[in-house]
Parts: sequence; C-alpha cells; structure tokens
Amino acid sequence: MWQKARGSAGRVRGRGLSVNFTMVYTVKNKFFIGKFVPAAQIRRLRKGMGIIMSITSDILRGHTEAIILAHLLDQDSYGYQINKDIMKKTDNRCELKEATLYSAFRRLEQAGYIRTYWGDETVGARRRYYSITAEGRQAYQIYKHDWEEAKADIDRLLK
Repeated sequence: MWQKARGSAGRVRGRGLSVNFTMVYTVKNKFFIGKFVPAAQIRRLRKGMGIIMSITSDILRGHTEAIILAHLLDQDSYGYQINKDIMKKTDNRCELKEATLYSAFRRLEQAGYIRTYWGDETVGARRRYYSITAEGRQAYQIYKHDWEEAKADIDRLLK
C-alpha cells in the first residue's frame, strides 16, 4: 500500500529568503522525493529508522553574499538575472527576496567586493550590472573556505 507523505512539499518564507522545498525521505539508502511512499516505510520513518531532510532558509541565511560573489565569478550580471539563475540552479527551491538581494549588493559594494555600472541596452529599461573586484574574489575564497569548514563540522555532527 502506498500513501502520499503528509507535508511533503511547501514554501518557507522569512528573513529575506523564500524557499520552496520537497521533503526527501530516505529509507535504507532509497530516496523518495515528493513521491508516493509505502505506508510501512513512513511508519518506520516516524519511528526514527529513516531521515527526513528539507532545504530551509536556515541553511542559506548568512551566505547571500557568497552566493552572489560565486555567480559573479563567471560573468557580470544584473539583479534579476542573478536571482533567476539562483532559482534555476536550485530547481526553483530558493528565491532571494528583492530587498535581501539589493541589500546584499549594497553591502558588497560598500566593502569594495563588487562595482556597478549601467548597461547599454537598446531595448527595454537600463539595467544596473554588477562585477566582482579583485578584493571580491579574495572575499569569495574566504567565504568558500568558511563554508567548507562549517559543512565539515555539520557532517561530523550528523554522523
């Protein structure tokens, strides 16, 4: 017998981040992502025999600047495109609110990690482009190192 897992999908909002999530159930190394799961397996999950994971805003909070800098490593871009690319890379699970995104741009610009310029669009509204500076590349490396250390610590704690 199969049953749809309750609360298997949703949307979390808060602190400048909106995250769509799908619950991922693992039972004996089998992943069930937003699918129908056997009722017996759900009962085992509820008894602690499996792991229930979800992507939440807690994971991404505090890493907005690093995410923006990572995006700008490849090419200059404008705010809407950066947010669109974040959504694409995360299969529409993560979306930065406009206020959060532009606040992060201001902080990065004030720190000297990015610079801005107006695009030369022939069609549509002018766009403000962002490019990473040499200091921004160094800051990205520090952010990435900090993330790797935190990730390793969490991995050790969850084993």
